Amino acid sequence: MEIIEDAPWLEGQNCIRVELNTPVSHDDIRGWYNFATWENSWVVPSEKRDTPIITTSHTDISLIKSVEGYIFTMWPDKGNMPFLNIEIKHTGNMAGPPNEDDNEGTFYYSHEKDKEICYFKPAESINVSRERCTASFNWDYAHLENMPRKYHNLPMVCEMKCDRILGAYMVKFQREFEKDNKMQIIK
Repeated sequence: MEIIEDAPWLEGQNCIRVELNTPVSHDDIRGWYNFATWENSWVVPSEKRDTPIITTSHTDISLIKSVEGYIFTMWPDKGNMPFLNIEIKHTGNMAGPPNEDDNEGTFYYSHEKDKEICYFKPAESINVSRERCTASFNWDYAHLENMPRKYHNLPMVCEMKCDRILGAYMVKFQREFEKDNKMQIIK
């Protein structure tokens, strides 16, 4: 989850992004495969963005901030029941920067002009400490009937019983969008 501020494509607004990733390796490159990405429904397509717009689904996302942490809730459409709730609680336990030795970046798959394309975005280096957090979530897959084709494997994921999110942390840093690495096409 990210709370994105001051991005060129957001026109002065803040955006919440939630990603579902899994570790992968491709041609000796180790990183994350982006299984699903959701952003606020009002975010407009832009060439200036940091991830390929075609890989993102728009949804209604709310954020409740408190002294204890954050609660993110996601709906497919206004008026429907939420399909995902995530709760993150502060622990106060600090650790080093979140950079991982075995993470070279993120793979994003999309369909363009009837072809499947894989974009790779190199990992950015973050040099500030992170706070370890506790986190939990719950799915309600029944409310995702109109989801994009790439999410059709979500029922299997959503049926998994989870007590908590492992390795949850929070880090605040200033992203330099002008210096963002461009997507590389993996062929």
